[in-house]
Amino acid sequence: MVFIIYKKYAMMHHWEIDRVYSSYMIVPCLLMAIAFHSNLNESYFADVRWAFAEYLESVSLFPMIYIMHKLVILNFFIKIFIFRIEKLMLLLLIL
Repeated sequence: MVFIIYKKYAMMHHWEIDRVYSSYMIVPCLLMAIAFHSNLNESYFADVRWAFAEYLESVSLFPMIYIMHKLVILNFFIKIFIFRIEKLMLLLLIL
């Protein structure tokens, strides 16, 4: 998969626009997972991993929205759809 992304489809990637650093999203999600996690499995490590995956999934659309906005390939309906998906993810994160 990594080979396909970086070799076969490398010409489709916009390197000059893609300046979103993943550590800005991963570190806060990890800290939130350590601080706020459930006790469903009675295993600290499993609960933190599950919470981390949920938090990271909730913010994973932000870089895509940013890049699509910079490339101006979003029309109004796609913007509304992506915004509502992200809103739903954040609401599920709160509940």
